[in-house]
Amino acid sequence: MAAPPAKPAPATAPRSVQALPDPLAPRYTNAPTRTGSAGARRARSYGAPINDSLPTAGLAAPQKPAPTAEPAPVLAAGVIAADEFDRIASRNPVYPAEALRNKTSGWVELEFTITPNGAVRDVAVVGSEPSGVFDSAASDALAEWRFRPRVVNGQPVAQRSRITMRFDVEG
Repeated sequence: MAAPPAKPAPATAPRSVQALPDPLAPRYTNAPTRTGSAGARRARSYGAPINDSLPTAGLAAPQKPAPTAEPAPVLAAGVIAADEFDRIASRNPVYPAEALRNKTSGWVELEFTITPNGAVRDVAVVGSEPSGVFDSAASDALAEWRFRPRVVNGQPVAQRSRITMRFDVEG
């Protein structure tokens, strides 16, 4: 048996093809480098020529970085009570479990620095009663507080401050 005759493919009209330049191809080529070798390659440039007479950012010789010492905070004269500052954020201290079980009351006096951005640094216990019972809880809570910093001559400055936290068992 003979196979059925194949149908001829439909004729399509030829499309015109337009060649477009490659957008990633270099637009300019620099003159060949003069290294004395016969096989010197031509350098490619992807933009306009650069004026080498002007300094270019980022091309300077690397310099040794200056030692990064923490600048000493600018402290205003004296220690100011924490009540004189606007408190932006605060957290209550966690009452120590053993002191709560024993119904122990007391206080902790803390001295600290309010930095120019309002954070609390350099917390130090000045006095406490009973000694050592509430120190850690008070220091940890105070470290998370934020204040509106003191402004001197239009600039925020660091300021030492002092606060007394009281711990009382109710009921």
